[in-house]
Amino acid sequence: MASRTKTVLVAILLIAVGFSLVRGYLDLRVSRRLAAEGVSTTARVVDKHIDRRPGRWGGTRSHYLDVEYRTSTGQVLAQRDWVSESRYQRATPGDVLRVHYLPSDPAVHTIGATVQPDYFWLLTMLP
Repeated sequence: MASRTKTVLVAILLIAVGFSLVRGYLDLRVSRRLAAEGVSTTARVVDKHIDRRPGRWGGTRSHYLDVEYRTSTGQVLAQRDWVSESRYQRATPGDVLRVHYLPSDPAVHTIGATVQPDYFWLLTMLP
């Protein structure tokens, strides 16, 4: 019985590691495309909110900014972005931020004056 439990736990761990590596690879590819092909524009902060999820050890809080930006072709996009708590605290509705987006798919974007490679999901796998 203990052997079967151990096998199930190892399988779950491998699935989680695989998911994180795939997610990390995809996020890194998108951030590199934004750095190479992205167009910079300004975005207006429309709203901000915190998503609270109850949990066993106090739950989690995720911070979001709702931004709106116009592409070079005149298309207006409204997007919701997960941000750090410090960026959330600094933002006020009506603020103007820099955004980079892909001209071929304007919904693919990132907030910031520069585009940084996104290694977050890959780094979560380090011991």
